[in-house]
Amino acid sequence: MLLQNIILHSLYKINDERTVNSVYHLLTGKQSIQTIQDAHLFHLERFFSLYKQLKMETFNNALFPLIENNHIKKHEGNHFILTKSGEQIVKRFKLEQYNWHGMNYRLIDQQFIQRLFLIIQVWTNRQANINRYIPIIDDIKTIHWVKSFYRSEANNVSTHLNKLYEELVSLFSQLPVIYPQLFMNQITTDKSIGLTNEQLVKKFNRPLTDIYLLQKNYVHFILKSVKYQPKLFPMLYRFTEDLYNQKQTNTITSSAMHTANLVNNNLTPEQIASKRQLKVTTIYDHIVEIALHDERFPMTKFITDAEQQEIYEAVRRLNSFKLKEIKQLVNENISYFQIRLALTKLNQL
Repeated sequence: MLLQNIILHSLYKINDERTVNSVYHLLTGKQSIQTIQDAHLFHLERFFSLYKQLKMETFNNALFPLIENNHIKKHEGNHFILTKSGEQIVKRFKLEQYNWHGMNYRLIDQQFIQRLFLIIQVWTNRQANINRYIPIIDDIKTIHWVKSFYRSEANNVSTHLNKLYEELVSLFSQLPVIYPQLFMNQITTDKSIGLTNEQLVKKFNRPLTDIYLLQKNYVHFILKSVKYQPKLFPMLYRFTEDLYNQKQTNTITSSAMHTANLVNNNLTPEQIASKRQLKVTTIYDHIVEIALHDERFPMTKFITDAEQQEIYEAVRRLNSFKLKEIKQLVNENISYFQIRLALTKLNQL
């Protein structure tokens, strides 16, 4: 199961520094600074928000066999570490062959594939002169976008379909055969209705979690390919251009953006908290969130270069990101907030 491999890989990277629940929060994209920062610290950005709909029951059902087969063992509390057999599985798992990157595409992957599925249905029915059918997508934003796009491209539907077909063939030819097979079974045209995920489970004899993760893999592959090679895929780029821009503007929460504006006006965290009638700890969270996503963030407003280096030296000596252990090793005047802030830049050094 792909989900089990992801759990094992994540626990391996976390190396007993977080509970197993942190992996669940990572996969479902919990909007907490801790989860987002962990994704960066442990180089698990690809898994962040990869499986938004994952239920805890499904997660536990994937976890329990790993325990029963002695691939992981409980350390203390809800912490798990890998056994030798678990480490062997991680080494055999060829993560490089997958294109998941939830941190980059979590805000746009669903919108993109819904647009693609719906325009294929619309264009194929138009080509067949069928005017009455039930749209397979009921998302209002997607329907409005497709209607607008369709009006702008109402002529030469056959030409548009051929261009789209050529671009998709070019992309899917770079992937193992299961991916074009999945895609072809999912699309709805004038002649056939796409299969549900439950039907795909039976057809491909794969667990539902695998079906979902395989779909995410080809969607992220397309999004990455189109973003960096728009001239090769001009039709698909038109499906994605506004989404890439949307991703840029929605990385930081609106509340954190408000705090960022006040930081730029040289207000202290305490002054911002008073002005916004929020707790100072909430403002600290905002500042850490901003620093995570802004490489030019003025760190020295809150922590000196010497303090940052002291924190990084503590991390090196401990070989750990545990805040409590780092706090015990650095100058007592360095706060937990400053440690968290310094850690946002650790992977950029």
